[in-house]
Amino acid sequence: MERKAVTFGRFNTFSRGHESFIQSILLEWSKVSIGVIENNPITVEDNLFANFIKECDRNYIKPLNKIQHRMNLMELILDEKNFLENCSIIKINRPELYPEKFNEMFPKNVYDVVFAIDTDSQFDIKKIGIFELLLNRPIKLVKPDKIIHSSDIIKMGIEEIGFSRSAIDYCQKHGIPLGGEYYEK
Repeated sequence: MERKAVTFGRFNTFSRGHESFIQSILLEWSKVSIGVIENNPITVEDNLFANFIKECDRNYIKPLNKIQHRMNLMELILDEKNFLENCSIIKINRPELYPEKFNEMFPKNVYDVVFAIDTDSQFDIKKIGIFELLLNRPIKLVKPDKIIHSSDIIKMGIEEIGFSRSAIDYCQKHGIPLGGEYYEK
C-alpha cells in the first residue's frame, strides 16, 4: 500500500507559503490529507505539554477566520493550482490535545505526518520534536520553495505578494480577515 501524507494547521488565510508547502508534499507523496484545526477553547493545566500548547496559541494571528471560510479558501486555491484532486481537507481537533484521536483518524501504518522545515524558526524546530513525542511517530520534513508566514505577510504589508489574487478577492467578497486585518464590506 502506498503511504499517504497528513499535515495540519490553522491555515487562517491560505497563503503562497501554504501553496508551496502543499506542492512540496505532493512531490513526495501522491495524496495528502490536510487537517484544519477547529478553534475550540481549551484548558491545559494538567497536560505535560501545557507550556508548548500555550505557545502554540500565542503563535497565530487572532481572530481566526471561521473554519468554513478557511476550508473554502484552501479548496479554492488548491483547485486553482490543480492540486485538489490529490488533497482532502478535513476539520480536526487539536492533535496536541487529542493525539490518540489523531492517530486513529490517520493511522501510522498508512500516513506519514509531514511538516515544513523552517530552520530560521525556533518554534518550528521545537514543534517538530514535541509532536513526535505527542503523536509517538516520526515527523517527515519537506523544504518548500517559499516559506512565508501569514503574520509576516501582514506585518510587512506585502499582501499582494504573500496571497494569491483569488485569496484576496475571496476575503474581500466575504468581508473576512486577510490574515488578521478586516476589509470593509
